[in-house]
Amino acid sequence: MIRLTSIQYQFDNSTAKTDSITCSFNVTSDRNEYINGNVTLLPGDLEESTTLDDLTRKQIETLAKTRFAKLVQGEGGEG
Repeated sequence: MIRLTSIQYQFDNSTAKTDSITCSFNVTSDRNEYINGNVTLLPGDLEESTTLDDLTRKQIETLAKTRFAKLVQGEGGEG
């Protein structure tokens, strides 16, 4: 199971809008194997009419978890 361990917001100093959101994850198997990692959500990762400031915590977790899973599978390079 992928477990969210933290969410960090980075803000633009001049506009006070969210520039990016970094989420940290932990995955542990029943064989004591583990993966820890971070993914960063950027405005370009969202639908055109949505901003990072519009997202709820659950939406952030869902988007970041999907991106993290793709990254672990080797599919999460750019964009």
